Amino acid sequence: MNFLKLHIMKNIATIFALASLLAILLVVGCTKPKNPPAPTPTAPILTVVYTTDSVVYGGTASYSWTLSGDLTAVVTLDGSIVKSTDSRITDKLFESETHTIVATGKGGTVTKNFTIKVMGEKTPTLEVTVSPDTVSPYYSNSVTVSWTSSNAKSVSINDSSVELNGSMVFDKMIADTTLAITAKNFSKTVTVTKTLKVGDWKTSNFGMITHGYWRNTRFGFWTKDGQFITEVSLTDADKAQKWFFSGDFTYKIFNADGTPWGTGIGSWNIDSDPTHFIWGNKVSTEVYTIVELTETSFIVEKDALWGTPEIHVNERYVFER
Repeated sequence: MNFLKLHIMKNIATIFALASLLAILLVVGCTKPKNPPAPTPTAPILTVVYTTDSVVYGGTASYSWTLSGDLTAVVTLDGSIVKSTDSRITDKLFESETHTIVATGKGGTVTKNFTIKVMGEKTPTLEVTVSPDTVSPYYSNSVTVSWTSSNAKSVSINDSSVELNGSMVFDKMIADTTLAITAKNFSKTVTVTKTLKVGDWKTSNFGMITHGYWRNTRFGFWTKDGQFITEVSLTDADKAQKWFFSGDFTYKIFNADGTPWGTGIGSWNIDSDPTHFIWGNKVSTEVYTIVELTETSFIVEKDALWGTPEIHVNERYVFER
């Protein structure tokens, strides 16, 4: 009896153990597997390169940016969408400027701020020399004006544009000439004023010859050593004629009453030799030598043949005011 009871209890324990195991297996079999955790989004990486040294006033600067990491991130420049990798060049910078570049992606946002600094505008400098820096004879000496500038965008002389560095020759001046040489940067300017001084009409052959009118009072022949030989007789009407040697290098002859004499016109000139007087008409042009030239007297002569047998003498014209 006890043996039977013990055997029954063992069978019941075995049944319960099997039932428990089955229940566990059923539970395990019915449980769904868990999903793996989602990967962390890649953060955007923004690299910015820009001009760090101060830019000269009105100069040029450049900057660029490169996106890495999250290449799907949206990039903006100062609030406007731009390419993920790009560059900019800015010219004519007159003041410092700050820019903001932002990259926004699933992994977050990265912001880059940078400033391009601009130096203040420089005042131009200007050096001017005049050579010779003396009073020039009337309509005579050439004067050279030279200039050198720095920090300048333009240079002008009396409002006419010239090179930033250069020179200019002024000649045949008959009055003082004032020059205003101005160097200009963007807005700042500097001006140097020079006055080219010119003497009055008495300071050059040109001035003496062209001032007023002359009368031909004598015409004749002199020896080579200056001894008088003979002269051609001139009438009072001849001596009263007015000879005008004009600044345009023509001459005109008028009778005392103001009417033109004959053809009444010819040409004259002076060359690099201050003693030469080039005198011409419709027939020929001759080179005379100026023997005397004052405020009241004008004497010229040239080589000529005279007498029998012929000898070389000086054919001379004497003019007086």
